[in-house]
Amino acid sequence: IGVSPTFIDRAKAIIVEINSSQPLELEGIHDIYQPKDPPYRCPIPLIKPEDRIGTPYIPTDSSKIKAIVITDIKDKTNPLTPIDENSKKIAGYIVNFLKNEVKSKKLPQN
Repeated sequence: IGVSPTFIDRAKAIIVEINSSQPLELEGIHDIYQPKDPPYRCPIPLIKPEDRIGTPYIPTDSSKIKAIVITDIKDKTNPLTPIDENSKKIAGYIVNFLKNEVKSKKLPQN
């Protein structure tokens, strides 16, 4: 999603893609929340990891939607790079960092 809500907000015309190759279970995976601009911005009202504070879609004025494209083309992804010694070292550094953060009580044990 990234900055897509901003693009949608600023766009004069929007083309919506409906891709039937995507599983319906993806609906709701995103929680789209747009804070107000400063100086009106408030703290983001998340309390627990499972909290939902936005919408499962990017809200927009429907008059901006100029076309709907229906497709069944699967997304193309690049294969993952095989794990090498550098990858293992980096993972080790991250794990050690997190363990030290827990030891120094900067992170909870869970």
